[in-house]
Amino acid sequence: MELDQFSGGTPIRKGDIICKNGMTDKLYLLLDEIHEELYAGANDIVIRPNNIEEAAYLYSFIQSDTGKTVISANTIGTVLPRMTKRDWEQLPVILPKRPLADYEKYFRLKNYQQKSASEYNKFFSAFSQIEESHSVEDVLNMEMIKTVKLYKGETIRNFLQEDLKELNSCFRAKAYKATLIMCGSILEAVLIDWVSEKYHKNFFEEDLYVPDRNGRNKRADLIDYIDIIKEIQKPSWMEEAGKAHIIRKKRNLVHAKLCLNSDEINETVCREVIEYLKDVLKTRGFIIS
Repeated sequence: MELDQFSGGTPIRKGDIICKNGMTDKLYLLLDEIHEELYAGANDIVIRPNNIEEAAYLYSFIQSDTGKTVISANTIGTVLPRMTKRDWEQLPVILPKRPLADYEKYFRLKNYQQKSASEYNKFFSAFSQIEESHSVEDVLNMEMIKTVKLYKGETIRNFLQEDLKELNSCFRAKAYKATLIMCGSILEAVLIDWVSEKYHKNFFEEDLYVPDRNGRNKRADLIDYIDIIKEIQKPSWMEEAGKAHIIRKKRNLVHAKLCLNSDEINETVCREVIEYLKDVLKTRGFIIS
């Protein structure tokens, strides 16, 4: 991987990494086209990969714990988050093994709010073959996956807050059928995402098929997603699986044929289901007050 380094006052262009005042914790990557003239500051260092497609990987490498370890191991004297132009020139960079587009996707997932969890699941699918390894690049990849999971969790948490506001509105308005439907929908979305992550697939965009009682394949329903997570997380998720099935069964009461003569859809049932939903969400790290 060949690099050029420029001093302050250099015109900035797409693919440049700006090191503000030589500080390694103040790095900025310009990955989109700009339509005006911008210049680096007087004390900045501009790192310019000769291959623009390598910019996202290089930036991710430098910003990672793995890259910081490499930097500190090749710095003489007290380790400070500051490097000179000469330090950058001598920095050893681990060459990527994966397609460079994967690292650009990582950069965008980390730095731009995504519209859905599906975008994160696509990323996990691309990295599905990674195993724990002693190679530096594999360690870097594992670190990237862990980071993306954190950002994905924050994205899902934001979506859940909106859904939970709607759920609370339904409950306060005594719209109990709508309350149960919302609880089931939230549960299903969280579990589909969980199974997608476990299988390195994106089951929001492709169907998951499971064998039915006759051994024939059928499209997975909520009951199947619950049982899949129950098996994967066994034995720790046994209690939560039972609560998830109760949520599923109470939601099914809303079906016209089941609720015509039923008085089970009421405030008490909805309160119970909401509490069970909170307990299930907690197992995914989503604490709902």
